[in-house]
Amino acid sequence: MLRKRKNGLSAQALDNNMMRLKVKNAYVSGPAELKHIMSARQPLSDKRANGSVLIIGGSKDYHGAPVLAAGAAYGALAALRSGAGYAKVAVPDCILDPVKSLSSDIIAFANGKNSIAFDSRIRQEIGKADAVAIGMGIGRSAAAGRAALNIIGRCGSSDKRTVIDADGIRVLSMHRNLDIGKNAVITPNQKEFALLAGSAPEGNGLSERADSARRVAKEMHAVIVLKGHTTIITDGNRVTVNKAKSSALAVMGTGDVLSGIIAGLAVNSRGTYEAAVAGVFVHSSIGDMLYKRVGAHILASDIANNMPEFFRRFGR
Repeated sequence: MLRKRKNGLSAQALDNNMMRLKVKNAYVSGPAELKHIMSARQPLSDKRANGSVLIIGGSKDYHGAPVLAAGAAYGALAALRSGAGYAKVAVPDCILDPVKSLSSDIIAFANGKNSIAFDSRIRQEIGKADAVAIGMGIGRSAAAGRAALNIIGRCGSSDKRTVIDADGIRVLSMHRNLDIGKNAVITPNQKEFALLAGSAPEGNGLSERADSARRVAKEMHAVIVLKGHTTIITDGNRVTVNKAKSSALAVMGTGDVLSGIIAGLAVNSRGTYEAAVAGVFVHSSIGDMLYKRVGAHILASDIANNMPEFFRRFGR
């Protein structure tokens, strides 16, 4: 049965239909997971000591996604006072100026011309980063696919804490034997998961989705975040579910923000599974908080902008 974690603190009670579904060793996410990975920022630490996040994304057609993700990572960790002091965004040169104009709080640099590239600068930046998120808005060109494949492989070879999203998942689905290391988090929606798994889950029930996600996570030695109104997080053994109370997050760009949150939390968490569980809870909770205020009329950037208020509840 689904269980609230001991020391419960779960603010998200499942309805009776969900409670009747049997999901082996599954827990319901809640504030406990976030409190578990929080730590106070050391008073004499500098931005470098507090970790860095590198977001790699964007293309000629999609310029907003990587900025939203970087803003999420930076804002979340700044509010927590326990995370990244640095957030960098690598985007193609064709969208560098508009990306810079969207946020003065991140460092953006050119990577490729019309799509991301695997060049000497990106190899250097991957080496310096504590966590990397890739895939949001990169597009489906052959050049972007080759670059993403090399970047994911580079991160995997060094066991970098890596969040793979959007078109990065599509690249993975075509290269299932790629070594992605032991610290990868993959964040598919239902359609992306079908690509990754080779088929959609057998049935739309929670139990079927959880079993499919657990199987793929075990095969890929990664954490799977199967997104949906009820999101499933699993490393192949442990399973945590998070049920949103509203449909506020059903808007473009919110998945990119989630990737940024998870990458930001991964900088100082015990492991990527813990960061993924806490990140999904944060993301969902802020969506529900905003839904109470303005209904289903939010933008993805609203999630990032409201993180400080949400994290203030958990400050130490």
